Amino acid sequence: MLAADPDIVIVGDPAHVARLDEDANLSQLRAGQEGRILVAPMGAHIRANRAVEQPLTVLWAASHFHPGLFPEAELIATVRDFCKSFFGTELDDGQIRTILGGRV
Repeated sequence: MLAADPDIVIVGDPAHVARLDEDANLSQLRAGQEGRILVAPMGAHIRANRAVEQPLTVLWAASHFHPGLFPEAELIATVRDFCKSFFGTELDDGQIRTILGGRV
């Protein structure tokens, strides 16, 4: 990871962000220096793992990698439609933002 010096790092747990920041070597990664350590969203499952919500993870990542091409408003609408179609659950914007922020 140090040799690759990635532009973006995706972690599965918000606590991992602090660990990366505190590590003498990992804190020097470009992703950390530029504030691009992202926490994978959590809904019914952690989406960094194989789960029914995996297609949403691809869209979430695209919205962070290319925000001009995949605006947040479209991502929120897609998550809303997905949850209604597949889970029979209607979520408001606040609930969706919590899911997309990786917090349950």
